[in-house]
Amino acid sequence: MDPEEKWFTGDGYRYYIRARLRFLEFRLGASVTQADEVIELTREAAAAAVELPRASRKWPGRSAAHSLMGQAYRARYDAYGSLDDLTWALRAMRQATEEDPGQDRGRRLYLLANWLLNAVEILKPGEEPAAEHMKLIEQWLQEARPLLDAKEAAMCRSSLGLLYLERYRHFGAPDDMVTAMKTLFAARDEATNDADRAAIYGNIGKASGMAYNATDPRDTKLAAQAVWADDEAARISPTDDPNHATHLRHQKMTRETFNLPPAAG
Repeated sequence: MDPEEKWFTGDGYRYYIRARLRFLEFRLGASVTQADEVIELTREAAAAAVELPRASRKWPGRSAAHSLMGQAYRARYDAYGSLDDLTWALRAMRQATEEDPGQDRGRRLYLLANWLLNAVEILKPGEEPAAEHMKLIEQWLQEARPLLDAKEAAMCRSSLGLLYLERYRHFGAPDDMVTAMKTLFAARDEATNDADRAAIYGNIGKASGMAYNATDPRDTKLAAQAVWADDEAARISPTDDPNHATHLRHQKMTRETFNLPPAAG
């Protein structure tokens, strides 16, 4: 849903449109300072939003502005790694879902879940906020999946697999590892393009490596699965895939870990 001018007063709509253009420029390779400008512009737009219609207590303009603000904070987190930016990204996107719950709900919940999952991945095993965070992540992903198109639904299932993998890392329940593997393989089968499928193979490799390290004695089948998954990710990832170099690097690292020669070709 594209925001409408009537959702704002004064220059609010103009601020929002400028913010969208700056964010597009950033996504196309402009300086990360563009993300800073997006944050400021969306702050101005949110301040100029109006409640429409008043009976519904929805703020669609503010919701649209906060959603874009959250994405800009997330972009800045990716660039600089500041946890404050990740926290603000989560806060802004959470506000967006509350101010107009139906607006782009599936995608917003999907983004929220993945961003919070990133935060959980930083926590030490068993650290107190993890359990509550993971309940929320699962709730968001389960609600988001039916609302997404086929492409994003497959990646949403992959995120569920990573959630169960994190649950295993934090609490060590073998059933969570089994569920993680099943979910990731199901996501692979649902993937609609090679770039997404390669990303999911990378997640399968990650899960296989974690499972291998947890076995005593070591399970060579899991080692073979980790190598196979990273080989597949590198093989099918298109050369214009932004993650192509990462897949090649992980393939090299995994093969070196298991004392195997470089992949052919």
